[in-house]
Amino acid sequence: MTYWHMQLHPNDLSWGREKELLEKKALIGLGLSESELAYKDFKSMQINDIVLIKHGSNPIALVKVI
Repeated sequence: MTYWHMQLHPNDLSWGREKELLEKKALIGLGLSESELAYKDFKSMQINDIVLIKHGSNPIALVKVI
């Protein structure tokens, strides 16, 4: 098991739909990253990994990859 952190919609901190995305859709997503290295790292996520979801510097959810 690996621990990760992810910031939802990091380019627009006023986006404000993180709670809806997590509660109603029960998913996190991975768009294209500005850093190819970051994309390669997240591509290696596995079942049962734990991800801390952040809004800016504030943690908003702790999720398990299923």
